[in-house]
Amino acid sequence: MAAECCWPGCHIGDATAPWVLGRHNFSRRAFGIRRGQAVPDLSVDPKSHTLSCINAGDTPRAYFVSVRGHTCRGAHGKLCASSWRDADGKRQESVNFVLRLAPAEVLDVCIVVGLKSVRQIDLYSDIVELPPRPPSISTPPQPPLLLGFPLSVGPQPYLCSQAAGGALTHFAHASTWHAVDFDAPVGTPVRGRLQPPTNYPCYFRRRPHRYSI
Repeated sequence: MAAECCWPGCHIGDATAPWVLGRHNFSRRAFGIRRGQAVPDLSVDPKSHTLSCINAGDTPRAYFVSVRGHTCRGAHGKLCASSWRDADGKRQESVNFVLRLAPAEVLDVCIVVGLKSVRQIDLYSDIVELPPRPPSISTPPQPPLLLGFPLSVGPQPYLCSQAAGGALTHFAHASTWHAVDFDAPVGTPVRGRLQPPTNYPCYFRRRPHRYSI
């Protein structure tokens, strides 16, 4: 499972993605973690600078990870980056990953190039447990909710870049499962209320996940 061309700079996959460096079963002994010690969600090897995602639990998890300001190398070479603007309007670049990990699975995702010390790495992550099946639709509201198309009719159609349950950001949580994304030129009139844009790349939010360096 992989899709590198749909969202430039955002690499989507699981253990079968061709750019992933490797996959192995989680073992406390292999990581030198004693029983009772917390297991990191992310790990950066101090020698090889390999970034790994670790799911030590018994449920599948989704990992949304952005590496800012550094080149990342996968199994077949350099992974493309995406550009975005920070809160000051300055252009930044990051390599972004959307990964599904099975229970007790470790993915060696990439090598972070150019690190003098692993403590230089700048990571943003959002890690969530995946539901056993797609979120079900609750009882429809009464009366039924009717929504009009939010974009003005133009000379050309709008590309639906992500549908309900989409593999980029919609699949991991019930609050976004039924969302639909459309690509439109800058300045396209929109009918409705707009949410302010996020400053984080690819909507990844920084959370206090455990990671080992």
